[in-house]
Amino acid sequence: MKGLWDEGARKIAVAGLPPMGCLPIVDTFSSNSTSTNRSCIEQYSSVARDYNQMLQNELNEMQQSSENHGYEKVNVGCCGSGYVETSILCNRASIVCADASKYVFWDAIHPTEMAYNVVFKDIRSTIDLITSG
Repeated sequence: MKGLWDEGARKIAVAGLPPMGCLPIVDTFSSNSTSTNRSCIEQYSSVARDYNQMLQNELNEMQQSSENHGYEKVNVGCCGSGYVETSILCNRASIVCADASKYVFWDAIHPTEMAYNVVFKDIRSTIDLITSG
Protein backbone atom coordinates (compact mmCIF):
# COMPACT_ATOMS: atom_id res chain seq x y z
CA MET A 1 0.00 0.00 0.00
CA LYS A 2 2.79 2.43 0.86
CA GLY A 3 4.37 1.74 -2.50
CA LEU A 4 1.10 2.49 -4.28
CA TRP A 5 0.71 5.67 -2.24
CA ASP A 6 4.26 6.74 -3.07
CA GLU A 7 3.46 6.22 -6.76
CA GLY A 8 0.51 8.62 -6.49
CA ALA A 9 -2.44 6.31 -5.83
CA ARG A 10 -4.98 8.03 -3.59
CA LYS A 11 -8.06 5.86 -3.92
CA ILE A 12 -7.33 2.22 -3.17
CA ALA A 13 -10.05 -0.34 -2.51
CA VAL A 14 -9.69 -3.26 -0.15
CA ALA A 15 -12.38 -5.89 -0.28
CA GLY A 16 -13.06 -9.26 1.19
CA LEU A 17 -12.26 -12.34 -0.83
CA PRO A 18 -14.73 -14.70 -2.49
CA PRO A 19 -14.51 -18.43 -1.74
CA MET A 20 -11.26 -18.87 -3.66
CA GLY A 21 -11.63 -22.64 -3.92
CA CYS A 22 -14.82 -22.16 -5.96
CA LEU A 23 -13.23 -20.00 -8.65
CA PRO A 24 -13.20 -21.85 -12.00
CA ILE A 25 -9.50 -21.15 -12.55
CA VAL A 26 -8.51 -22.59 -9.17
CA ASP A 27 -10.57 -25.69 -9.81
CA THR A 28 -9.09 -26.03 -13.30
CA PHE A 29 -5.47 -25.82 -12.19
CA SER A 30 -5.92 -27.82 -8.99
CA SER A 31 -7.95 -30.73 -10.32
CA ASN A 32 -6.91 -33.76 -12.29
CA SER A 33 -10.47 -34.12 -13.51
CA THR A 34 -11.46 -32.97 -16.98
CA SER A 35 -15.11 -33.21 -16.01
CA THR A 36 -17.20 -30.06 -15.93
CA ASN A 37 -18.95 -31.41 -12.84
CA ARG A 38 -16.36 -30.33 -10.27
CA SER A 39 -16.63 -29.00 -6.73
CA CYS A 40 -15.00 -26.32 -4.61
CA ILE A 41 -11.58 -26.93 -3.08
CA GLU A 42 -12.00 -26.34 0.64
CA GLN A 43 -8.31 -25.67 1.33
CA TYR A 44 -8.39 -22.50 -0.80
CA SER A 45 -11.80 -21.36 0.38
CA SER A 46 -10.73 -21.58 4.03
CA VAL A 47 -7.89 -19.10 3.40
CA ALA A 48 -10.41 -16.59 2.04
CA ARG A 49 -12.70 -17.15 5.04
CA ASP A 50 -9.81 -16.60 7.46
CA TYR A 51 -8.80 -13.38 5.68
CA ASN A 52 -12.39 -12.10 5.65
CA GLN A 53 -12.74 -12.91 9.35
CA MET A 54 -9.61 -10.87 10.13
CA LEU A 55 -11.12 -7.92 8.26
CA GLN A 56 -14.43 -8.32 10.12
CA ASN A 57 -12.70 -8.59 13.50
CA GLU A 58 -10.80 -5.36 12.88
CA LEU A 59 -13.97 -3.54 11.82
CA ASN A 60 -15.77 -4.76 14.95
CA GLU A 61 -12.87 -3.62 17.12
CA MET A 62 -12.92 -0.17 15.51
CA GLN A 63 -16.63 0.18 16.25
CA GLN A 64 -16.29 -0.98 19.86
CA SER A 65 -13.17 1.07 20.62
CA SER A 66 -13.83 4.10 18.45
CA GLU A 67 -12.05 6.50 20.80
CA ASN A 68 -8.78 4.60 20.28
CA HIS A 69 -8.91 5.37 16.55
CA GLY A 70 -10.30 8.92 16.63
CA TYR A 71 -13.77 8.05 15.33
CA GLU A 72 -16.83 10.00 16.36
CA LYS A 73 -19.39 8.07 14.31
CA VAL A 74 -19.30 4.29 14.15
CA ASN A 75 -22.82 3.27 13.17
CA VAL A 76 -23.76 5.73 10.40
CA GLY A 77 -22.09 6.67 7.16
CA CYS A 78 -20.64 10.03 6.17
CA CYS A 79 -22.74 10.28 2.98
CA GLY A 80 -26.39 11.34 3.09
CA SER A 81 -28.35 10.25 6.14
CA GLY A 82 -25.74 7.55 6.72
CA TYR A 83 -28.39 4.85 7.06
CA VAL A 84 -29.39 3.78 3.55
CA GLU A 85 -27.31 5.59 0.95
CA THR A 86 -24.86 3.58 -1.10
CA SER A 87 -23.91 3.29 -4.74
CA ILE A 88 -26.01 5.67 -6.86
CA LEU A 89 -27.82 6.98 -3.78
CA CYS A 90 -24.52 8.44 -2.59
CA ASN A 91 -23.51 10.83 -5.35
CA ARG A 92 -22.40 14.39 -6.14
CA ALA A 93 -25.77 15.77 -5.04
CA SER A 94 -25.58 14.03 -1.65
CA ILE A 95 -24.79 15.88 1.53
CA VAL A 96 -21.59 14.54 3.09
CA CYS A 97 -19.98 15.03 6.47
CA ALA A 98 -17.23 17.61 6.94
CA ASP A 99 -14.57 15.07 7.96
CA ALA A 100 -14.86 11.47 6.74
CA SER A 101 -11.86 10.46 8.88
CA LYS A 102 -14.15 10.73 11.93
CA TYR A 103 -16.43 8.04 10.50
CA VAL A 104 -15.93 4.27 10.21
CA PHE A 105 -18.28 4.14 7.20
CA TRP A 106 -18.32 6.30 4.06
CA ASP A 107 -21.86 5.25 3.15
CA ALA A 108 -24.27 2.71 4.60
CA ILE A 109 -22.03 -0.19 3.52
CA HIS A 110 -18.47 0.81 2.68
CA PRO A 111 -15.79 1.67 5.27
CA THR A 112 -13.89 4.96 4.95
CA GLU A 113 -10.29 5.30 3.83
CA MET A 114 -9.32 5.83 7.48
CA ALA A 115 -11.08 2.62 8.53
CA TYR A 116 -9.31 0.63 5.84
CA ASN A 117 -6.01 2.20 6.90
CA VAL A 118 -6.51 0.97 10.47
CA VAL A 119 -7.44 -2.51 9.24
CA PHE A 120 -4.41 -2.66 6.97
CA LYS A 121 -1.99 -1.62 9.70
CA ASP A 122 -3.39 -4.27 12.02
CA ILE A 123 -3.21 -7.13 9.53
CA ARG A 124 -0.15 -6.09 7.51
CA SER A 125 2.18 -8.56 9.22
CA THR A 126 -0.18 -11.40 8.29
CA ILE A 127 -0.40 -10.20 4.69
CA ASP A 128 3.39 -9.92 4.51
CA LEU A 129 3.71 -13.45 5.88
CA ILE A 130 1.28 -14.83 3.29
CA THR A 131 2.86 -13.00 0.36
CA SER A 132 6.46 -13.79 1.30
CA GLY A 133 5.73 -17.37 0.63
